[in-house]
Amino acid sequence: WWERELKVNKKSFLVHFAWGYGSQHIFIIKEISLMIVCTGKNYGIDFYEGPLKLLEKEILPLIENIFF
Repeated sequence: WWERELKVNKKSFLVHFAWGYGSQHIFIIKEISLMIVCTGKNYGIDFYEGPLKLLEKEILPLIENIFF
């Protein structure tokens, strides 16, 4: 398990996440009761951050606009 703070505009989200082989990810943001699971087939690529960047650049800005 890992932990990272992601900032979207003026709001920060503490994200707990599991990062598995092939870009398997589980993201948990307790403060907004959000869990996202991503599956992938990116085998042989070390530290592929696609799902984390998708969460930071696309998903969280949508949530921030809707709820905050």
